[in-house]
Amino acid sequence: MDADSVSMEAQTEIEKLRMDSIADPVIQSDNGSSFIAMEFRTVLRENHLAQKLIRPHTPEQNGIVERANKTVRESLVPVILTDYEQAKYEMSRIIEHYNKRRRHSSLNYLTPIQYYRGNPEELLRIRESKIERARVLRNEREVKRQEVYHNSFRKLSRIERNSTSLRWEIERTFSILEEIMKSEDICYVKKRNYDTATCLKIIAYNLMVISNIDLGEKARAINKIVVC
Repeated sequence: MDADSVSMEAQTEIEKLRMDSIADPVIQSDNGSSFIAMEFRTVLRENHLAQKLIRPHTPEQNGIVERANKTVRESLVPVILTDYEQAKYEMSRIIEHYNKRRRHSSLNYLTPIQYYRGNPEELLRIRESKIERARVLRNEREVKRQEVYHNSFRKLSRIERNSTSLRWEIERTFSILEEIMKSEDICYVKKRNYDTATCLKIIAYNLMVISNIDLGEKARAINKIVVC
């Protein structure tokens, strides 16, 4: 942009700035030809504003502006500009998004319009209250989850105790039958995790073995009677 264009834009932005703020800013810029031109300095003098030039070849002294320029360039990457009106629209869109929608980590994740023109203390207080409520709800869910876990564990423990008792009774019955009948046809289950159905099958089979022996008949095959 030439000196006339920069001076006109500067005058427009200064008027907008003074509508929103009572502070007089210091205009800081690099040493580009449009910023050291007489037209630009005349605009600053008429508005009673001071100008601060950074040292040549040290853009880091103007880091905020350079970062803003990078943000604009990155936002324009997917856009193909075809005319001046489209360029104005895209710039307005980028500035609108940057100031009113984008949350900045340096501003406690508030938008610039919220931080500089709103009530950031109240917004942060509301956010903290929401976070605290979410933390309380999460803790309540965790307590309920732990209760469900412990209840399930106690239930499984009772089942395990019952299973152990059942296993002991079955094996004691086997020992008594072997002792009385001197029989090798007593059914044993290799897996020691008995459930109710398996227990009933074992008892039924052993009763049949006793009946067959009493009648002088041969016992049936074990694998046809008990399935484990």
